[in-house]
Amino acid sequence: VLAYTFNTIGVFCQAGFASICAITFQPMMCYTHPNGMHSVLKYPDTFCGDDQHAVMLAFGAVLSFFVVGFLVVCSVAAWKLPKWSMAKEYHKVQAFRF
Repeated sequence: VLAYTFNTIGVFCQAGFASICAITFQPMMCYTHPNGMHSVLKYPDTFCGDDQHAVMLAFGAVLSFFVVGFLVVCSVAAWKLPKWSMAKEYHKVQAFRF
């Protein structure tokens, strides 16, 4: 039962992964105006380096922990999956079926 729970969580994380990555990195994408100022690409009214941009960067940093965490969990599972299969630990294999 626990394996199916982890698998379901993995499916939802995988489904939202691209969106979370896009939201995480949007504050880091700045462009230069002709006058030398820098703005966030998606939000041209937000200038890079001001208070509003700092808040956006803070939320992006928090979300990046979830992004990196999911990548680490998937990488470890991919590394150990053959060993789990050989040892007939099918509940672990089932947990990372997504």
